[in-house]
Amino acid sequence: MKAALGKLAEVYVTRDVQHLHAVFAPDPDVVMFSPGARERFVGIAEIQAKAESDWSRSEAASLVYRRTSVSAAGAVA
Repeated sequence: MKAALGKLAEVYVTRDVQHLHAVFAPDPDVVMFSPGARERFVGIAEIQAKAESDWSRSEAASLVYRRTSVSAAGAVA
């Protein structure tokens, strides 16, 4: 799980849409939350639009996770 978060952070640095698609499941109900704006984006099209909107407002970007915690129950993390 933490590796996936690292990949998402890398996508924000490289602004690589191909890798953005690789980070998220192709399911139509996949969700990304934007904690600063307290919004949620459903589906890869909305997630890509959010990322591209973020990128269009800056010359460089990064994601920093101040605290991460991963819990597991059986085969699900």
